[in-house]
Amino acid sequence: MNKPQLPLNTAKYLIIQQKMIGDVLTSSILCEAIKQKNPSAKVHFLVNQHTIPVIENNPFIDKVVVMTKEIEKSPVKLFQFLQQIKKEDYQVVIDVYSKPISVLIGKFSKAPLKIGYKKWYSQLTYDELYVYKPKPETKAGLAIENRMHLLQSLDTSYAKELKPKIYLTEEEISSAKKYFSKKI
Repeated sequence: MNKPQLPLNTAKYLIIQQKMIGDVLTSSILCEAIKQKNPSAKVHFLVNQHTIPVIENNPFIDKVVVMTKEIEKSPVKLFQFLQQIKKEDYQVVIDVYSKPISVLIGKFSKAPLKIGYKKWYSQLTYDELYVYKPKPETKAGLAIENRMHLLQSLDTSYAKELKPKIYLTEEEISSAKKYFSKKI
């Protein structure tokens, strides 16, 4: 399939990683990688509501798009959610989750470039498909390398590894210091 030529520096990206807290934190490295290379890009990160605390204050995420249990359980609310996704006018969707619900979100996005993992149900929706690497090439490990690999169709010069980070506010850091100074 011919990949559309997009102005990646100013594109609007949607990264999809639902469910597990650790997966969401690990996938947040994609937001960082995109913003480092394309500072003017808009990066939205779609996650489940219970995972928000691990990405709060992340300077590389412009907007958190929240999937709730209510949306997942109600066809009407899901349809309304999909309509909101469509209105966002994303240019690039990167589906790290690559489950049927996230592929549906990718399809509704109408983004000119949709990237995800190769599954029997994703092949008709996504423009760029990747298979999971069988062995790591770096010390970062497969979880990070497989995520960073999804960026290769955008630009082959992305790093192979970044480390996920939790961003704390000054208040949280100060509170933790006070707490631990009393315990020592």
